[in-house]
Amino acid sequence: NEFSSIFLYEVKSGEVHRVTSEFTNEGSPCFDDEGKYLFFTSARHFNHTLGGFDLHTLWTNQDGIFLVTLRKDVPHPFPPESDEVDLKSEDGGDKADKEEKGEKDEKDGTDEKPKEPLRVDLECLMDRIVDLDVTAGNYGGLSFTSGKLFFVSHPFVAGGSRDDDDDDDARPAASLQVFVMEDREQKAVLEKIDGYELSADGKKILYEHEGKLGIVDAEADQKPAEKPLRTDEMKALVDPRGGGIPGSSGRR
Repeated sequence: NEFSSIFLYEVKSGEVHRVTSEFTNEGSPCFDDEGKYLFFTSARHFNHTLGGFDLHTLWTNQDGIFLVTLRKDVPHPFPPESDEVDLKSEDGGDKADKEEKGEKDEKDGTDEKPKEPLRVDLECLMDRIVDLDVTAGNYGGLSFTSGKLFFVSHPFVAGGSRDDDDDDDARPAASLQVFVMEDREQKAVLEKIDGYELSADGKKILYEHEGKLGIVDAEADQKPAEKPLRTDEMKALVDPRGGGIPGSSGRR
């Protein structure tokens, strides 16, 4: 049916395991940084509209963003929240919380445990899919860091494509969005981008717009960099004897 699905490839055994159904169209898979979740987009919204001339059905803004918990012991990422108010004394409660947090931070810094290998419980994997509270749209380019899921939102263009490599100059610019897991809320990062990359530590974003590059913080409500990166002055050193890259060995 030409739909794309999400699969997991097990390196040790060489086996391939299906994550999503063949009846839905998925893309842009992305793991979190703790081995708990696998995020992806899925065209599961069917709020159609009609063309103004010939009244043909137009299926627009079908994508939602979903996650699947990789293990059975991972709790639901968005459990029901209590509406009860926790009343604490101004002197005692807050002070105790700060002291407890300080002790925990100190303990975490001294007793670091080795990172456990990624484990996936394949049984009932599809039953653990959860949708994120984002508006239906055209999404891609998912990246996760420190409790924040970044993604690109493409505006719908009749007769056009939503691919990241669309070269149509008339296409409206995409925007960069972020979903904050703790707040359970979608927020705007940059209004106009053509592409982006997260830094290795997840603190900065390198973005491109209209052929210019800039760097901003990996947070919501960012403004374009006042001065774009001066890429015209960049130089690349090539060593043809070393395969084209300084420090590399062998020919390619």
